[in-house]
Amino acid sequence: MALAQLKLANAEIFTVDVKSNVPSKPIGFEIVRWCENRDAGLKEYATANDIKYDYICSIEGGYLPDENGLPYVVTYAVVEDNLGNKSTGKCWA
Repeated sequence: MALAQLKLANAEIFTVDVKSNVPSKPIGFEIVRWCENRDAGLKEYATANDIKYDYICSIEGGYLPDENGLPYVVTYAVVEDNLGNKSTGKCWA
């Protein structure tokens, strides 16, 4: 329904399990690296399986220290189009 509201009724979304090559529970910049590594794995998967895509997206969570040095949960998303243009976003609880 949401895709139809965005006039993307013919869009196809599917998930692929790819390795991130970073430790479990990433901290700081490792979270973004994890997303980028997964995007690279998605591109390899698409190429190997002759899958054409407009966008790929990886969403990962981890920890960042707050102003007191205590960890808080943060989530990053890296979206990349088929021309290699990237956008990174972050949200935290």
